[in-house]
Amino acid sequence: MNRNIILLFFLITAGFFTSCKPREQKAQELLNEGTIMVAQDRHDEAIDLFTRAIKLLPEFAQAYTYRGSAKFDIGDLTGAHDDYTKAIEIDPTYAEPYDFRGRIKLVWSDEDGACEDFKKAYALGRPGMYERLRRCQ
Repeated sequence: MNRNIILLFFLITAGFFTSCKPREQKAQELLNEGTIMVAQDRHDEAIDLFTRAIKLLPEFAQAYTYRGSAKFDIGDLTGAHDDYTKAIEIDPTYAEPYDFRGRIKLVWSDEDGACEDFKKAYALGRPGMYERLRRCQ
């Protein structure tokens, strides 16, 4: 009987670990499809694909960032800001969402908040931040 329990535990554990990779792979495929939709100005479809990727991998910071950018493109600044903030919460070392969130803060006339985000993006090695940081002197 103990052998059966051990075998069952092994099968369940093996199934769990093999199921992780396909979820990550599918989430990445959805992200890739979404970027194609953005390039074709099909932002609503892209947002749906990015959302599906997030449902598969709730801690997928890149999917939040890309969804935020698609929302930004259609004028949903609050939704974009929220997605960038979530990406930063998930991965505080990911520079891109700091840059994009800072741009929204500029639109909202939050110069100090924008500069904070730009400085963080710069510190994390985001290219092209020098020009944005000049306004923060």
